[in-house]
Amino acid sequence: MDSVSLPQPDVVHDFDVFPFPFANNNSDEVKLFNSHKHFDDFLVKVRELHRSLNPGGLLRVLSSHYSGPGVYRDPTHKVLFPWTTVGRFIAALGYRTEGEVRFAMRRRMFGVPDGGTQGPGALVKAFDNRYPDLYERYFCWMMPAKAMYCELEAIKD
Repeated sequence: MDSVSLPQPDVVHDFDVFPFPFANNNSDEVKLFNSHKHFDDFLVKVRELHRSLNPGGLLRVLSSHYSGPGVYRDPTHKVLFPWTTVGRFIAALGYRTEGEVRFAMRRRMFGVPDGGTQGPGALVKAFDNRYPDLYERYFCWMMPAKAMYCELEAIKD
């Protein structure tokens, strides 16, 4: 789904018009790749995407990390994405959200999956992902992460 018809999305729809044009429990996978940071109300959109996912369906999110060099250059960015952003929806952490949107964390990492980082960059990426709280608290401004990626599995009762 995209709000414009380029480059040929499956569905053209305004992200601020609800409900999204999808039936309940009709998708095995939804990808949000660098789009959600432009949303006015991220939580409402996540609730709509959760509604459209099948039980066990995956929400894959790729976003600029808030320390990345491009995140502040684009004046249309509205949602910054630290490691903890998706924690609000993770059932195991005990958070409660409006509408009881719950997910299980399947994968979360700094960087792009299979991004091919080599050499010293691979060591930094391994450290960042091993100690994410330490990285975000003390090191992210010295060694900015360009991206965050996570896979969330929809939990439905």
